[in-house]
Amino acid sequence: MFTAIAGSGGARLLFSTADDTAGFVEALCQVRVPADALITVRFGGGTWHRFLPGQPGCSHPTLFALSCHPDETGGALTEEQRDAVATGRADLPALTELLPAELAIEVDGLDLAAIPSIELKLPGGAP
Repeated sequence: MFTAIAGSGGARLLFSTADDTAGFVEALCQVRVPADALITVRFGGGTWHRFLPGQPGCSHPTLFALSCHPDETGGALTEEQRDAVATGRADLPALTELLPAELAIEVDGLDLAAIPSIELKLPGGAP
């Protein structure tokens, strides 16, 4: 779970809950967050996520976020990762699983407009 403030250009939060790489792209969805919005996001372990600026090529920061991980021992950890958590030596890079390189290249080449999306906004037409 994390609480974040979207940058002045807004943000796009991409998620995929596919169990394997075969259905990864088809399971992609995105949440478009307006500029300067305060949001809280919660998702389960095993959910791939990526945070992008609101508009492709935008130089505005995407998010400022603080995360809370209530149980770092959950999920599919290697023995080395489990030991690092138990002894207080774990950090975000050590607990992060990256996409396979070929899948990351495929995701980078996707047209964001073609990914199903939900746009967060206030009622009444406010930005």
